[in-house]
Amino acid sequence: MQSKQVIIFLLITVVLQHGVSQSFPGARVRALGGSGLCIYDAWSVGNNPSVLPCLKKQTVAVASENRFMVKQLCVSGLSWAIPTRKGGYGISYVIGGNPTCRQTQVKTAYGLRLGEKLSLGLGLNCLNIKYADVYGRYTVLTGDIGFRAALSQQLHIGGRIHNLSRWQRGAYANERVPASMEMGIQYIVSEQLNTLLEVEKGLYSPIRIKGGLEYRAVSEVYIRGGLNSSPLQAAFGLGLRYKKWGIDLCSVYHSLLGYSPQLGLTWKPEVKDDADEK
Repeated sequence: MQSKQVIIFLLITVVLQHGVSQSFPGARVRALGGSGLCIYDAWSVGNNPSVLPCLKKQTVAVASENRFMVKQLCVSGLSWAIPTRKGGYGISYVIGGNPTCRQTQVKTAYGLRLGEKLSLGLGLNCLNIKYADVYGRYTVLTGDIGFRAALSQQLHIGGRIHNLSRWQRGAYANERVPASMEMGIQYIVSEQLNTLLEVEKGLYSPIRIKGGLEYRAVSEVYIRGGLNSSPLQAAFGLGLRYKKWGIDLCSVYHSLLGYSPQLGLTWKPEVKDDADEK
């Protein structure tokens, strides 16, 4: 029993340390292999704040993920995005772990429209990790900057730089929150098919390639799939929409650690032609 607790604690530490600087993308983006730079929904607060001006109505979302089917690694989040006449803003809250090792993240973001085809966004994260017993806790601020550009009605590109300053997160061994850069492209083949491809590079990590497909089977049903390299992960998900409500389901398979199911619930006022917002 004691060895099992040690293994779980190490898993929690590794997952939270790796994910401390990352956003909680929501079930839709997770099902698309994590390629969410050009997707606009409530989780854009963390994925890419520059797409917030694309929202037509305010959107609220909640989600929970059971990482690797270990209850101690469960991560849950809440996000609220509000569009304005010249842009959009939002706030999100994410919590994960257990009393042994717990992470919380609060993020605020603002996106500004610079014309019909270009927008920029800024995000500010407050990260807190608390360890049990004598290991203490730390809080650190990080920032994001992103952009989105519409090259045509079907072709969009987006990018994000996370924590360029590499703020220090602890006194021991000069620990710092890792920096990363992402670039992505979205090609809307038709009203039924949406394709995405992204490249991510961390300062000290290998290049990660992410891609996803979203197929609108019927007007209110979406089928999604995606891949993510370094390490290899495969994802599959479904999206259901009924009036003001949306349900997103997904499961991600990690080549070494197994499955991570996620469930998400979204509320937003009904709008016409909202296939991409979903």
